[in-house]
Amino acid sequence: MKKTTKVLLCLIATLGMVSCTPEEKDEFSLVGKTYAATKYYGSYGTVFDSYTAYYVIRFTSSSTIECSDRKNGIHGELLGSRGKIVNGTYTLNYPNIHLEYDDPMFSSNHHSEDGVFVDESCFRIGDKDYVLY
Repeated sequence: MKKTTKVLLCLIATLGMVSCTPEEKDEFSLVGKTYAATKYYGSYGTVFDSYTAYYVIRFTSSSTIECSDRKNGIHGELLGSRGKIVNGTYTLNYPNIHLEYDDPMFSSNHHSEDGVFVDESCFRIGDKDYVLY
């Protein structure tokens, strides 16, 4: 009986030492997250019809994104007569990120952008801060 108790105690102690260490923390993932940055403040002619335009990036897999320009938020209507949702790709080497996509409003413009994460809820490309929504 004593021998069984000692074996069980040793087994429990061993399992405690084998459990996750801080170095084994889950890897940072963007999948399913949406980030947005303010593009500009606009108006259709009067102060009563003003709006805020946003760059919106939704991470759909470990390497693909959806990009759009939206009115008044990440779920707002698409901006511009040619506005649409475009697909692109990204590579993440946290804290660095690289994005490749065509412009949602002008498909002849291709974007190849490098950014850096300030923290997990915000990354910066040039003077734009993309915030997690």
